[in-house]
Amino acid sequence: VLLAEGYSPQTQRNGRKVGSYHAAVATALREWFEDSTHGPQLDTSRLRLTDGVTALPEGLAIARLNGTLRVSWRSALRWQGAKLLIAIHGPKGKEWVCKVIPLATDATSATMRLPATWRKGAIEAWGAFVGNGGRIRTQTHHATLLSTRGAAGATGGRGRAWAGSIAETSRERREMAEEQGDRTAL
Repeated sequence: VLLAEGYSPQTQRNGRKVGSYHAAVATALREWFEDSTHGPQLDTSRLRLTDGVTALPEGLAIARLNGTLRVSWRSALRWQGAKLLIAIHGPKGKEWVCKVIPLATDATSATMRLPATWRKGAIEAWGAFVGNGGRIRTQTHHATLLSTRGAAGATGGRGRAWAGSIAETSRERREMAEEQGDRTAL
């Protein structure tokens, strides 16, 4: 469902119509894998939840704290039927949680509870938005979030740290995000 929301159906050069899920799979096979000595390997930083090019909302932050994941942005989206697409990869490498979250017209954040077994270890999260009946699709933001329970290598007063793919981010925003804890900001 998540990828079907984020990708547009396509018509192939031979005239064959391809649904949005299959368009997402084709994109994954073309773009998300890199060659290695052991064969193709998934590069999770390349994963995209949409085929969109619209910029992400200003002030986007993904935070992990006390068993929850919170996605926030500066101001309400001006799109009809806005939805947050979120995918989270668990610390053991085999578990995934994917959600499509409908947003209220005045929403500036969304929170979801993480599985209890995910409290230790780093997780990866991807977030993107769709709206106006799928006519608006944003780029995808990727973040790696360390454990909130003082995992080895974590930084900050409560064992929190952040890392992620940050495109076109000012140094001031990045520093502000670091001060706020376990966040990646755009």
